[in-house]
Amino acid sequence: MKRTLAVWMVGASAMGGVAQAGDFGHLDIYGTTRFPLTAGVGARVEVPMRLQFSAAGGMVPDAYSNALASTVTGLTGGEEIVGAAVDVMLARTNYIHLGAGWRPFRRAGLVFAGGVQRLRLGGSVADINIEGIDLTEIPEAEQTAIRSTLNMVTAEMRYDAAIADRLVVSVSAGWMQTVNAQTSISVPDDLYTDDVAEAASLASAQIDTLYSTYFRSPTLGVAVGYRFF
Repeated sequence: MKRTLAVWMVGASAMGGVAQAGDFGHLDIYGTTRFPLTAGVGARVEVPMRLQFSAAGGMVPDAYSNALASTVTGLTGGEEIVGAAVDVMLARTNYIHLGAGWRPFRRAGLVFAGGVQRLRLGGSVADINIEGIDLTEIPEAEQTAIRSTLNMVTAEMRYDAAIADRLVVSVSAGWMQTVNAQTSISVPDDLYTDDVAEAASLASAQIDTLYSTYFRSPTLGVAVGYRFF
């Protein structure tokens, strides 16, 4: 037990020394994933007073689809319709994330951070099979594009540690929440009628309500990057 505690203290001290080295600012470029939602690349800068600013972008991996659908469905009391909506939205997806944080302790890598995230997704109406959303009025579903944008907020607690000279590893736990969503269904001109337009507008509003009401999840993050200074 004493030996284990001693090893932990030595490791924590080493990681704290790394964090201290960035007292006058540093720049990290990294690859990152926040399970069960995103994977991408980003950049993070720390300025005096240990304030941090970051930008990242990437995609939603196909491998995360089932886990995300299950997580969201579980958080909403088993609403299967939510899982179906998640499966639809993951068809073609990319994201951008802008964040800010603060490292309160000079000799440690603990960071409290938050941010805003925009998730863009798209597909065709033929991809959608959600109970309660009627798309039967929209003909030639394969030719009719659907696009959604989700505006989200994120919060996390993170620990940054340098391994070797310039390699930085970060682990985090957090939360993501959809604030609002905008969905559009683009009906081809040769298929456009007033009835089709009305059906598309109603379906868009219903999908927006699903995203805005239910799309939220805890996240677990890992990032590996290079510290330039």
